[in-house]
Amino acid sequence: MSITIKRNTGWSGTASGIQIKINDKKVASINEKRSLEIQLHDEHNYIQVTQFGLKSKKVDVEKGDILEIKQSWWHKMSFPFSLLIYFLVMFIPDLRSKLIAILTLGIMLVFSLYIFNGFKIIVLNRENSE
Repeated sequence: MSITIKRNTGWSGTASGIQIKINDKKVASINEKRSLEIQLHDEHNYIQVTQFGLKSKKVDVEKGDILEIKQSWWHKMSFPFSLLIYFLVMFIPDLRSKLIAILTLGIMLVFSLYIFNGFKIIVLNRENSE
């Protein structure tokens, strides 16, 4: 009884593997543009992925599932959003106010990545189990 997992997260975290947890136990790590097969041992299984504290929701998995790991919308937009913030802050004339704005908004952006899920797991193909 196994599942297949594909990673397609784009530029984010490409230098490091994403940790795969089945039923809250780390079972493997996967790098960008790779796929792997994981054997399931329990009757009821769920998967979650993590990387540097970012995580996905827990997703129920069944025998034969093909899953894809992708960036969440918020995680994907966090980099362009941070560039926009830093661009807009350039127009603040006072250096002290500029530094406070950059630190505050930067901390809020990083913190938000840990509140919202950084990854999503998509079931691409689910076989009908008997």
